[in-house]
Amino acid sequence: LAVDEMLKRTQRVLAGLVLDDTAMQGNLERYGPFAATERVLMALAQAGGSRQDGHEWLRDASMRAWAVVKEGGANPLIELLATDGNINRYLDGDTVRSFTLVLNHMNFT
Repeated sequence: LAVDEMLKRTQRVLAGLVLDDTAMQGNLERYGPFAATERVLMALAQAGGSRQDGHEWLRDASMRAWAVVKEGGANPLIELLATDGNINRYLDGDTVRSFTLVLNHMNFT
């Protein structure tokens, strides 16, 4: 009986759901790179970098990127990470870009 009620409520909620592909794409471009930094941190550690230092480098770049996003600009985080001299001691820019391209893992067809 409880499961039946939960399913009915779920159906009511989902019946009016509208997905906006353009809005989803924009949100992923704007905020997705922040979610991808964990992969960069793990790769840094595997390449011999300090996890603590890596966290600081990622945080610094993320805060600079957030300031741009807050002002309505395109998220520069991927390029900030890919060109960071500290990170580049362990990972080249193309490797960093491959970890942070969140949109490559999404399908909007």
